Amino acid sequence: LKSCKLKSRIPHGAHVHASTLVRTRLPCARLVQGPLKNMVDAFLLIFVLVIIGAAFFANVKVLMYYQQPEDSGFGSSIFCKGIIVFSLTLAWMLNILLPVDVRNSRPRPGVIDMKVVWTTAFFTLAAFVVLVVPAA
Repeated sequence: LKSCKLKSRIPHGAHVHASTLVRTRLPCARLVQGPLKNMVDAFLLIFVLVIIGAAFFANVKVLMYYQQPEDSGFGSSIFCKGIIVFSLTLAWMLNILLPVDVRNSRPRPGVIDMKVVWTTAFFTLAAFVVLVVPAA
């Protein structure tokens, strides 16, 4: 990849070590200019949506496999089965937040505020553990 030289804050004529100059270069493909610079990474969005879909499908299959024969289908106790599927999907999502956080922070900080995402995820998990699952 070609490199784009960033504007340096080093005064003209100052003596600079060669490693500093290496750190001031980024691949051109990673520099986004204009109105697209605040967009969410397309790979990140597709990755998260595919994982959510796969998690939901896998959790429904797990529920169908482990349910009692007299509770077959979704007709009986649909609320409890929905809580089970959503709880398992939430567990998957907490595991997938780490790669999302890494992808969002590199090579440049993304537009997603991961501190808010992590806080929301853990509060949602706590609400499920303390309130929702025991009530179901």
